Amino acid sequence: MTKKNSTKRIIRKIREKKEGFSKILIGGPLALQDKLLFEKLGADGQALDAEEAIKMAEGFILEKEKNTVSPI
Repeated sequence: MTKKNSTKRIIRKIREKKEGFSKILIGGPLALQDKLLFEKLGADGQALDAEEAIKMAEGFILEKEKNTVSPI
């Protein structure tokens, strides 16, 4: 099984079992070779390095907070 196939399988399993808010980011050598690999694998985004991953994660959190309605 290739790394792409095993990664896609793992992402699919996470999606099936996820509870609540979760986003999946990928990175590493495979992601560097294909800018749209995250879409092909079913992830929510991909980062070139840890700094970019942190920025993306913060963006996901801000997006979630913005879309969450506070009960009054």
